[in-house]
Amino acid sequence: GRPAVLAGPGRVLERTFDDELQLQAWRLAGLPPDPFSVENAILTVTTRRWPLLVDPQGQAAAWIREMESESGLVVADAGAPDAAQRVEAAVQLGQPVLLSGVAGGGAAGSSSGAAKELPVWLEPLLRRQVVRRGDARYVRLGGRLVHFADGFRLYLRETVAAPRLSADASTMVTTVNFALTWGGVSHQLLGAAVAEERADLEQDKARVVLELAEYGSQLRSLEERVLQLLAERSHDLLEDSEAVDTLQDCRRLSEAATRKRAAARVTAARIDAARGAFEPIARTAAALFFAAESLSRVRAECRFGLAWVRHHLLTALRRAGGAEEEQSLEQRLLRVGAALRQGVMQSLLRSVFEDQRPAVLATVAVRLAALRGPDYAPPRLVRFWVAGPSGAAGGAGGEDDGVRADAASDEPSLSLSAVAARSAAKQGAAAGAAGAASKGATAPPPRPSRPARPTTPPARGAATAAGAAGDADASG
Repeated sequence: GRPAVLAGPGRVLERTFDDELQLQAWRLAGLPPDPFSVENAILTVTTRRWPLLVDPQGQAAAWIREMESESGLVVADAGAPDAAQRVEAAVQLGQPVLLSGVAGGGAAGSSSGAAKELPVWLEPLLRRQVVRRGDARYVRLGGRLVHFADGFRLYLRETVAAPRLSADASTMVTTVNFALTWGGVSHQLLGAAVAEERADLEQDKARVVLELAEYGSQLRSLEERVLQLLAERSHDLLEDSEAVDTLQDCRRLSEAATRKRAAARVTAARIDAARGAFEPIARTAAALFFAAESLSRVRAECRFGLAWVRHHLLTALRRAGGAEEEQSLEQRLLRVGAALRQGVMQSLLRSVFEDQRPAVLATVAVRLAALRGPDYAPPRLVRFWVAGPSGAAGGAGGEDDGVRADAASDEPSLSLSAVAARSAAKQGAAAGAAGAASKGATAPPPRPSRPARPTTPPARGAATAAGAAGDADASG
């Protein structure tokens, strides 16, 4: 039967991928080193179907561009008029292709839109409809057979956070979610902060990563050399002096590479310990980023990327003054944190309306309180504030997590989604009132109507009674 893949609390997909050199090469190409991103990379390169990369922040695209830079990567947009021709040329030349916008762009992520289909002209490639004629392979594109070169690889990319694909389209691709995670954001912001404050540490870190990759390559080549030697020598190796000398050389080189690799790991651990002093500021920046990202519920135009919070982090580091002016690193980081929070809050408050600012303040406060531990902000409190009562009820926490789902439903005005609904309703009502007022202002005033002329003259008695009543009212 098929080999089973063990799953459990201590099992990580990265450990089952027995190619540490490849993992190091991916990290050098810009792949975030957190386990979630590494697992996504493993799925991307090992899946039998072409991968569809869900890449809202552009992390996967940057990694693919760097990784395939020496292979002549073709970058195209599915909506471009020449997209099919460029992909067809890449198939014939054996070049990798990064095709963006395959799920309909922004409309694919709308909750009210229908499920999207992939481009029809891609179906023969997605279904691997490859035929053999002799030693060559062909695929039918645009109504004609096209030579399918060996080096062709297809990476589909969509910037929508949750693209809605039809059932048929979902079966043709492997969806790999490269959305940002807490670990990935924290690590990248940590690297940005250390590169700004201690450039020497980041240079040493990059050097150690290169050394580890080089030593791993040497060990791998030595293993292949020994295996090749054993396969070529069918007689007794002890009688072959050349084979014995080669094995001894391999053993000496292997021992030297192993020692250097162990020393590089010690150096890497020392560098990571020194970089750890900047982790609090990186975690604060990550909390502010996710707080800003959740504000899209309040206002759809509020879209903040990782580059935005990285800019504020570097600005705070520069405004806090030089490191030599501070008494200690802790005091400097406190000043950097205060400057970071101030810069981010000013940017956020300028991005929303006046009635939405309390929601912004509360969201940032909840996210920052969660950094101090569950005693300050229980997980269900964070879920409740961001997702509303339904999000809090769906959590895995118990009844005594600080916010109960039934109590949350009694106070629907507290959640961020409720604030968003009220704000949207208020804006809609204001827009309707403004439209009605503008329509009334542009309409011409009604013309006064003339009294109708009686067709028959009133009776003499009636006219006399009306006149008498008017005289009585005037005299009274």
